[in-house]
Amino acid sequence: MRKAALRIFGVFALFFYACAQQVAPTGGTRDETPPEILTIQPPQEQLNYQAEPIEIEFDEFISLKQLNQQLLTSPPLKYDLETTVKGKTLRIEIQDTLKANTTYVLNFGDAIVDYRESNPLKDFQYVFSTGNVIDTLQLNGRLVDAFTKEVVKDALVVLYDTSNLDSLPYKQIPKYVSRTNEDGSFKLRNLKEGTYSVFSLSDENTNYLFDKPDEKVAFLDSAIRLNSKMDSLRLYSFLEDREQQFVKSQKESAALNVLVFNRKIDSLTFSFVEKADSTYLLHHEISKGRDSLLLWFEVDSAYKSDMILATSFGYVDTIGLKFDTLDNRTLKLIGKPEGKHPYYKAVQLNFSRPLKTITDSLIQLRKADSTLLAADYEIDSLRPQQVIVKHEFETDSTYMLQLLPGAVNDLFGTSHDTLSMQFGLNSAKSYGNLYLTVNYTDSIPLLIQLLGRDQNVLRQLQLQDNKASFSNLKAGAYGLKLIVDENRNQQWDTGDFSKKRQAEKVFIYEGKITIRANWDQEIEWVIKK
Repeated sequence: MRKAALRIFGVFALFFYACAQQVAPTGGTRDETPPEILTIQPPQEQLNYQAEPIEIEFDEFISLKQLNQQLLTSPPLKYDLETTVKGKTLRIEIQDTLKANTTYVLNFGDAIVDYRESNPLKDFQYVFSTGNVIDTLQLNGRLVDAFTKEVVKDALVVLYDTSNLDSLPYKQIPKYVSRTNEDGSFKLRNLKEGTYSVFSLSDENTNYLFDKPDEKVAFLDSAIRLNSKMDSLRLYSFLEDREQQFVKSQKESAALNVLVFNRKIDSLTFSFVEKADSTYLLHHEISKGRDSLLLWFEVDSAYKSDMILATSFGYVDTIGLKFDTLDNRTLKLIGKPEGKHPYYKAVQLNFSRPLKTITDSLIQLRKADSTLLAADYEIDSLRPQQVIVKHEFETDSTYMLQLLPGAVNDLFGTSHDTLSMQFGLNSAKSYGNLYLTVNYTDSIPLLIQLLGRDQNVLRQLQLQDNKASFSNLKAGAYGLKLIVDENRNQQWDTGDFSKKRQAEKVFIYEGKITIRANWDQEIEWVIKK
């Protein structure tokens, strides 16, 4: 009997222990439903609207998220809307004096969200008219970058009710506005029949005016007559080239001064305030990237000088220079052939300073079997830091090159330590070739750019008889970009709205071009305007 009582007690103990355990609630599925509109007063598409408050009731509590960035009114209003949220109701008050007989659209974008999960009521618009009709015409299209052809999002597309844009985007609020979506598309709705000029603006300061140099713009060359729905309008956005030339930075290292510019140097002249200072200048050159001026000086001690610079972009300035003695610093080899050197490139050595003399007898070129070879050695006339090794190299051989001290001397009479290197050459079989024919009817010169994986320009050519070839390409994927070079200056030029000049046309080859080693790829590219 006692044992039975103990068993019953144990059962009850286990029961109460199980009931005491705290288990985390599993919860339900996450609410992903946006708030739903129950009533709107005045109702959608209200006629003869008298600027009374607008009240929108929802089926759940709401809040407004990034309203200033999302809200867009068309036509634009001078004053911001006054919006208040009380529980499930959004109240909107308009402070402006509205235009007569005009259809207005209040586009909230994704600003209205439910309070708990922030699910947005996407692209909500409230439409009303101060007249007897609701305008219903639409203008749809897409905005893309003029150079990259990538879509442009979050830009304004606007209409002016005139046949001539002239200077309106600088000083006047447009008639209608819209904003581009993630895919660059835009829709201008509830438009009145008429003639319009089309303009686009990145609007960095959200004032509907083109008043900042860093705002990208786009425009149509001529006005449109809108009397029915219009689709597939294409606008090309560009950033005007207003940046003035200037020296961005200055680097000084003993006898070397490097002036780095903010943009590529087209042409450049300079002179010294004290003309005698020019006697200290041993050599100057513009960098390969054409964005820097390099100057080498020779003095007996630390020295200062002032130089007057001028470029083709209207830049003129006086630059203070400081330089010092070289202190017999050893000449350094900063670039050499190694591994499998490309068979089609010259074998060259790059040094840290411009060179003056070469002593061939102190240079030895040998094959791997130690056979001594004859070769010529020349300082590159355009880049005097480089020595070109001239020899009929064989693609199936290994070479050793040795320079003894004194073999090469720079402008200061300084030489290097003993330099030794080993290298071979690959062959044409290591590369592929691309032969391109472009089907384009206009006679304007065409530039073709070969693009790498990151859309960087690897090579650029001008088409000859609509043909181009790119040889000695490494195996891999490539792209192509075609530039209609209207001003024949061998580069792409952006537009200028004040001169009503569009950016030069660009076409991007669809898909990737696969190059294989020891293989020729032939492509005909039909340009669709």
